[in-house]
Amino acid sequence: MNRFYLYVDKEEQIGEVIKKVRDLKEKEIILVVPPATSSFYHIVNLELLKKESDKIGKKLFIDTDDEKINSLARQVGIEIFLEGVEEIILDI
Repeated sequence: MNRFYLYVDKEEQIGEVIKKVRDLKEKEIILVVPPATSSFYHIVNLELLKKESDKIGKKLFIDTDDEKINSLARQVGIEIFLEGVEEIILDI
């Protein structure tokens, strides 16, 4: 399945993000969100983002170093990209 990395601008509003998600042909989208992106600090915005992505059949993931955004995303059912994937270090 094709994945698309959508880089969110720190000042971007949630409506702009939803429009970009809608316009993408890919069904799996990794939202790369900078820490302290204010539109992702409100659970209502994340609920709306999740609802709209579900409505159009797209799977969202969040990729951020901001624990508050990760926590809110988990609460609304948006998966954290690579969460739970064990890091494997190869000794070459």
